[in-house]
Amino acid sequence: MDIAGEMSTARTPISKISENDNRSLIKRPQTASPYVMAVKYRNKAKVASRKTNRAIITRRRTGRRKASLIDSEYGGCESSFHTYNTSLTDLFDEFNDDFDFDEEESESRSDKDPASYCENQYRRMCKMLNISPVSSFIRELSKKRVSVRHRSLCPKDAKAMSVALLENPTVQILDMTDNEIGPKGALYLAEMLTDNRIITDLNLSDNQIGIEGAKHIVNIAVEVDNFTSLNLSGNGFREFDAIHLTKLFEDTHNLLRLTLSHNEFREFGGKVIGDALKINDTLEELDLSWNHLRFDGADAIADGLALNQGLKKLDISWNGFSMRGCESLAKALGFNEYLIELNLECNRINKDALEKLLKGMKTNQSLEVLKLGWNPITTKGAQMILDFINDNPTSGLKKVDIRTQLVEKEFSENVKRLKEDKDIMFIHGPIRGDHGVGEDDDELSLIDENPIIVLMEFGHMNGFRLTDLFSVFDKDGSKSLDLSEIKTGLMMAGIPLQEHCLELLIDKLDDDDSGEIEYAEMMQAQMIHRRQKAQMMKDIADGSVDIEKTEVGRVRGKLHKLMAKHMDGNPAFKRRVDDFKKLLESSQKDEILRKEFEKKVAMRRSSKVERERKQEITKATEEALQDIIEADTIESQMHVDTNKLSNLTLEKVDKDHTLLNNGTNKTPRSNKNENDWIALHV
Repeated sequence: MDIAGEMSTARTPISKISENDNRSLIKRPQTASPYVMAVKYRNKAKVASRKTNRAIITRRRTGRRKASLIDSEYGGCESSFHTYNTSLTDLFDEFNDDFDFDEEESESRSDKDPASYCENQYRRMCKMLNISPVSSFIRELSKKRVSVRHRSLCPKDAKAMSVALLENPTVQILDMTDNEIGPKGALYLAEMLTDNRIITDLNLSDNQIGIEGAKHIVNIAVEVDNFTSLNLSGNGFREFDAIHLTKLFEDTHNLLRLTLSHNEFREFGGKVIGDALKINDTLEELDLSWNHLRFDGADAIADGLALNQGLKKLDISWNGFSMRGCESLAKALGFNEYLIELNLECNRINKDALEKLLKGMKTNQSLEVLKLGWNPITTKGAQMILDFINDNPTSGLKKVDIRTQLVEKEFSENVKRLKEDKDIMFIHGPIRGDHGVGEDDDELSLIDENPIIVLMEFGHMNGFRLTDLFSVFDKDGSKSLDLSEIKTGLMMAGIPLQEHCLELLIDKLDDDDSGEIEYAEMMQAQMIHRRQKAQMMKDIADGSVDIEKTEVGRVRGKLHKLMAKHMDGNPAFKRRVDDFKKLLESSQKDEILRKEFEKKVAMRRSSKVERERKQEITKATEEALQDIIEADTIESQMHVDTNKLSNLTLEKVDKDHTLLNNGTNKTPRSNKNENDWIALHV
């Protein structure tokens, strides 16, 4: 599009701009930022004409691509944009056409304080989209690295952040691990990265972007080609999705680190990636762990490694290479002269498969680090590796990691001599007949922490409280546990510490040297921990502290790391933890049933007392009513008798008067006789 066409597009109301011209929309904030918009339509003022800065138009013209992202050969894929036909700045459709933009003011403010300008942009976008700003994102806008991990961000959050980062001149690393931006969020970021050439390290692992979202990122990574590190792990890629990711191997020249772990490429995906590795000579680190690579897929990866001339670090752990894959890797290592580190942890490699692998390594002099943990190589396999190093002085191995493999005591002594003579580090598992394992730096660092916080966070991770631990092991009801009982309980619960390290931790817990831990002490410690945790969450919400820098966050991170070490590939450890959880659930269930039974008994007792009380009240009421009825009956009867007596008296008086008037010589009866007569008649 020529200059006049661009100016025409810039003056056209946003609602009339074509939906496909994302390029025009994405550039609009640079020349007409909402940060400086004046809402003149509210005052019904005459809208001023837009100013045009010749320099800005020239810069836009020279920096403009020939076609927009959606119309390009990559973005034009119907499957990519048919469902998600939107753009980063489609939210500007919410504005009225009467808004006026002042470009000069926007440029001047952006030049004076870029971080403040980006922050204002971000806050305005959040307000428009009705979402809450992320304080940690705002704080890091002026830094080299922006990390918004584990925030449950949605596509709207990605849209607002993309607008804020569009003109940011400082951020080079963007880490959005474990969010939910989805394919739409990936599209918003891709549109932003079209113009932001400062960001070179992008981490979108565990964001549910799927292959639709990955296409947008891959297309922009190929077209811009300024990424040095890209992480797309844990996004649900399937076998045939690998076809769309091969552009990262074939068409990029600056990409050095690529992480595609925790997906499901399986056999076909392994073939596709293996073929792409053959022609790639720029990638230095590749992570394909947890991808179900096996059989033909594993063979293809090995074949690609044989011809690759740039890869230095390859992580193919937690797949299924087994015997067949080791044979292919042995051939590849015989040709490859560039690989420095190879991670083959948990790949079903037994002693025979290890023997095949070591044969191919005899002529290899570049490999320095070999990781074989969580493989059933046995003690003979461990000795085989040691003999290989002693018999091949030209080997470049400097570190061998078989941390989960049990070894003999003689083997451990030979490893120490090897360390002194050739400076080769050998990490191994427990020593047969010995108390524990070689020192683990992670465990030692965890022991240095506050034991109360360690135990509280461990219980929180596994879904139980320390008071639950008391209820399970305090059989005598003494409300106290000795140190051996605590040790047994924590080992059954699966605390990721060796026995001697656990003893050191428990000794620190018993600060009064009483040999016991009281229930009241544990309850008090739990209350203190809750207050500390509440204060930490408040500080994090205020944005004054990062969770990873707090004591609780630091302990939590170390525990997660150690739990991952012990759980991965260790079915016995998992079974022990599951058994303890069942025991705990059973104990808790019994306690719940006991409380429910006591509650029902109490309810029955209370209902019986209430029923008796009601019966007494009813009986008293009935008796009172009966008394009232009887009293009313007596009173009415007395009233009737009185009326009869009055009537009889009147009749007698009338009769006497009648006799007197008639001149009767009969003498009236005396009063006594009269009273007797009345009584008789009554």
